[in-house]
Parts: sequence; C-alpha cells; structure tokens
Amino acid sequence: MKKKAWILGFLGAGMLSLALVQSAGAGFIQGTRVRTEHPSPFHVAVSPDGSELAVCNQSGHSVSFVDVRSKKVTGEVPVQVQPEASVYTLDGRTLFVCNAESDTVSVIDVGNKAVVKTIKVGDWPCSVKLSKDGSKAYVCCSGSMWNTVDIIDTAMNSKIGEIRTTDYGPRDIAISPDGKTAAVVLDTTGKINRGVDFVDLSTGRVIEHRNIYQSCNLRGVEYTPDGAYVLVTMEQPKNWLPVCEAENAQIFSNNLAVVETKRGGKVASMPLDEHNNYDGNPYGVTVSPDGKYAFVGIRSMHRITILDLPKLLDIVVSSTQEELDDMKNDLTLMIDYLVARVNVGLGPSSVALSPDGKTMYTANYFSNSLSFIQVGDEPSVIATVQTGPDWEPLERGEPLTVPEVHYRAKHSPYKSELVRYGQFLFNEASWTLQGEYSCASCHYERGQTTGTIWDLGDEGWGSWKNTKYIRGGRYLPPFRHEGFTGHPDEIVGAASSIDRVCGRDPGFVFRSENFSPERLEALIAYIRSLEFTGSPFRNEDGSLTEAQKRGWKVFSDPKVGCIECHPGDPKNPRALFSDAQTHDVGTGRVGKDGFRTTPGAVFNTTVLETGVGPYSEEYDVPIIGLDLVKEFDTPTLRDIYASATYFHDGSAQVLMNTIDNTCTTLDMHGVTSHLSNQDLQDLVEFMKAL
Repeated sequence: MKKKAWILGFLGAGMLSLALVQSAGAGFIQGTRVRTEHPSPFHVAVSPDGSELAVCNQSGHSVSFVDVRSKKVTGEVPVQVQPEASVYTLDGRTLFVCNAESDTVSVIDVGNKAVVKTIKVGDWPCSVKLSKDGSKAYVCCSGSMWNTVDIIDTAMNSKIGEIRTTDYGPRDIAISPDGKTAAVVLDTTGKINRGVDFVDLSTGRVIEHRNIYQSCNLRGVEYTPDGAYVLVTMEQPKNWLPVCEAENAQIFSNNLAVVETKRGGKVASMPLDEHNNYDGNPYGVTVSPDGKYAFVGIRSMHRITILDLPKLLDIVVSSTQEELDDMKNDLTLMIDYLVARVNVGLGPSSVALSPDGKTMYTANYFSNSLSFIQVGDEPSVIATVQTGPDWEPLERGEPLTVPEVHYRAKHSPYKSELVRYGQFLFNEASWTLQGEYSCASCHYERGQTTGTIWDLGDEGWGSWKNTKYIRGGRYLPPFRHEGFTGHPDEIVGAASSIDRVCGRDPGFVFRSENFSPERLEALIAYIRSLEFTGSPFRNEDGSLTEAQKRGWKVFSDPKVGCIECHPGDPKNPRALFSDAQTHDVGTGRVGKDGFRTTPGAVFNTTVLETGVGPYSEEYDVPIIGLDLVKEFDTPTLRDIYASATYFHDGSAQVLMNTIDNTCTTLDMHGVTSHLSNQDLQDLVEFMKAL
C-alpha cells in the first residue's frame, strides 16, 4: 500500500495536505513531518549527452534540472515523497525517479519538465539503473522486509516483472559492461555479513550470492570497465568487541569492498581510512570510463575520496584471500592507492561522471549545492552550483560539563531549522574521534536501525544490546532496553529522557567532547521528530489482508497472551502496541554461570574454547555475556517489520524467532507452543501490518 495513507492517520488530518500536495520546494525533513524550505539534493544523474544534470531533492520532493554549460538551474519538477535516485533514458527525453517514501517511480518528460505517469513499485525504491539497450529500468526496493528489484518497461512506462533477491534490502544495482549481468547489494537489516547478488538479466534469476564478511551499511555498487570486479561502499562494524577503544578503527572502519565477478572469486574489503583520518560513512561510488580512478562520496566527512584503481586492483590480484582478509583493518594501506581527498559541500552522497570522464559531479545534501570536480592527478572543485538556500551548521560552542549533561530541550521539536541542525549532527562524523563514524552508522540516515548489537560498557562489560529503532521513539520512552537510560544511579522502570541518553553518548560512545546545549537541543529535536514509516504490507486502502486478520485473531486471543503486553487495535493508527512496562520473557542472562543456554547462535565459554569464531558463516551474533536484569522494556510493535533484529540482545534474527520459542524460555514470550505453523505465519503477517 502507499505508506502515507496509513501513517497520516497517526499524525492527524492536519498533516494530510503536506504529503499529498506536490509542489516544488514544499517538503519535509527526511523521516519527519517537519516542513522545510531546503531541497536537500541527494542524487545526481547525467544526461546521455552530458549537457544536463537531474538532481533529486530529498526534502524538496522534487527534481531540479541543471544546465552543465551555464551551470544554472533550468527547471524544477515536483514528484512524490523523498526522491532518492533517477536515471535518464538513452535518448535523454525521459527521466525515471524513485520516490522512496511513496513507493513509486515518477516518469518525467524532460522536454516539458512534467510528470507524465506514476508507477507503483515495492517498498522504499532507492536506486534505478537502465539495461544496456535501454529497454528496461531496474528499481531496487530496499525495504527492511522487501527483496525485489522491480522491472519497468521504458517504452510502456509500466512495471512488467521483478527480480527476487536472496535476502532483504536491495540497496543499489549496477549493470555489467556487457549488459548480461547485474550486481545487487543487499543491505539486510540485522545481518553482520551482508553481500552481493549476481543476477542473470536474461532470466531474472540470481546466479550467485557473495558474502562480504563483517559488513553493514552497503550503499553503492559499480562495475569496473572490464567487468572483472564490482566495487561496494560499506562500513565494517567491530561489534564483537566491547566499545572500550575507538582508536585504530576498533568500533567502525570504512571500506570499499572489491568483489571479483567470476564465480567463487576473491572478496576484499579495502580500507578507506588512515590513522587520524577516517572516511566516515562512505556512500556513492563511480568509476572513470578508462578505469583509472574510483570516486567515493564520503557523506559524513564532506568530501570525495579519489582512488588509483589500477593500484588498488593490483593489491587484490597479487594477494591471496587470506592476505586480503588481514588487510581490511590495515590503516597504513590506503596511502598506496589514494589519489586525493577533495572537500566539497556538506553531506555528499551521490557521485556521477560526465560521459567523457573529465568532470565529476556530487550532490551536497546539507549545503543545497552541486560540486563540479575536474578529474585528473590533481583534482579540484572548479564550480559550485547552488540549488537552494546556502546553509551552515551550528557552531560547536562550549561543551556541556558533566553535571549539565542532564540538560533538557525546551523548544518545540517542530522548529524546522532546529530539526535540520539535528539531522546534520546525526549524519556528521567530523565531531567524533578522527571522523570514524556517526549516529547514522548504527541508526541509518533514515533514523532506523542496522540491527547490529553492541556492548557500550555502560552497565559493565559483557552485556551486548540490540541497536534501537528510533523512528517514533518519542511516543514511547524509555530509550534503553532495560527501561532506563543505562546509568547506574537509576532504577529499572524509572522515567528516562532521550536528552539524557544523547547527552552522555557523545563523550563516551564517540570519544568526543560533549555537545554544547544548542547542539544537543538540535539533535534531540531531530530524533523526537522522527515518525513511524507505516507498513507497506496492508491492502491498498489500509485494511488488513486475510492472513493479517487471522493473525489478529491469534494475537488477541487471551490464551496466547500477546495483547496483554502489547495492547492496541489495528484499526487505530495511533495505537502503540506496548504497555510501556518491563517483563521477563526468558531472554535475560542472569545466573551464577553468567551465560544463557537457550537455542540460537548465542556463544558461551564452552563454544569459545572449541575455537569457533564469532563471525563464521554459521553465526551472525557475537559473544554474549551477562545482563544486569531479567526484565526488559516492552517495545512498540509499530514498524516492527523494519526493526530487525529482535529482543534486547538481537538474538531473534526474524519475526518468526520471536514467537516460535527458539530464542526464549518455552512459552514465556506468549504461549505459542500449541499453535500450528499456519497460526505462527499468520501472526507474523499481522505484526508486519503494524
């Protein structure tokens, strides 16, 4: 269904016109319903003849067209909510635009600067590429429980099929130089070993899946000109270790995966970081036509990193897989293939090249601008085109002292500029230690969750916790799984506030100075403004499917007990499906031995002594230690489909594992042992509808 039809019921009728009206420049900040005048250019596409650029304005809900020669904006076309990518047809007359939050593709007549058709596609379309002959457009639908690349006939302007990927979250797609194969990156929520599907485009079938071990936040993919490799931007989480050392990329490293395209070929995660100079949150990637350079947009450090591709590939070719595995954390390696880092505007995500490869373009999200970069051995910015108001972030100001860390925001979270400042801080890495990572490294730039688990050390080492899904979080505090913020002076169940959590985290989690009051206020305002996305799994009119109705019957059965802790009515879009209490559901690890023995990929000392690694092909969960408590906060079930993994420790990889007794003590998380497989499937379908 169109998610806005369901979510707007929650927000109230007063917001209805905002999502439905399509007017250029009128939009809202990503993940919120806060109006903004800023277009927030997110993606840039180049026309086939190189004369024009199409810029997707994520907050403006529009596409701007820029003439390359005059470097002026020549038009702006309103589309639907949150456009994230576009592609020209081979004749340059038509542009296909992915509207992520509307689950649609807009078809724009470029000459007339008008939308001529809107095509319904799958959940959260965020990337679109043309087939080599131009007859098809492939659209990645990247929803957290969605696994399709939809196929559009570019002559008929209609969806004609789909490719089923091997897992959820297809984030980007690249077409091989010969046009026969596609590489699709899967940024599957909750997985620590994400990867690439190779697809035979003649049949639409996946012919091979390749894992990129210890990876998350896969964002861009591109083939080398000879088709021998694909390049994938990624981050490498080090969450098998407690967060006790941030130096030397011990929390995150930023990498460019190099995947050999021949079956069973090498997979290398080549560092983008150097000591004291990290490329926090790498995003878009492209390769020069001659294969000389690779360009990576570094979203959170506001620059473009340019690599000598032959030197990079020489290392891959001359090394064994075992040697390559050892290189991914080598911060001395980057200097061997780094050409330059070019500072651009704030928040560059997308990168694109002119057809002759002599000029590179990037969209600067927060600066509302485009940067033109001259390609060569001494690259530099040769022009900047402003596509919206010039914008600068708040000054850092004086940091809070320890007693002031409990500072509470008093301003409305709906002040647009304040929320935008907060969004910038959320996606900014330069204030963290050496630029290694940002809030978005764990919570996505969409304000959701990677589904990875971490030991933050704030309740004693050895207690890993699942990364919280934070959209809609203001409706249901507290903000820690234990029902409190994690500070030892608080008791379980005490009221907590998001400003206290964020106020402590900068100095501890990010190894940085604490925020100034103004910057903390802005970050809190942004997080409090994040809204639920709404389910894409209901009928078009927002009603439940037949399977979901059967699941609701199971859910509301007092003998099963789901509704006792998760009260709510699926007809009420304001229902949160939580009693806001803490409960023992059999997942807490408290006891004299300190380790749980329930089923699932959970490690204990005996397993470690056998020499099994925490990240082999069989396991996605690192070492698990003690919890301080057995009772944990009851989460909302709103957007539950998008918030894998589940339970406080992430031990349930999928929704089914939360109800089938594989990760909990028998019948402590609802009495479900008597249910049939069909009942359990229906119950999952119902939860996906919330």
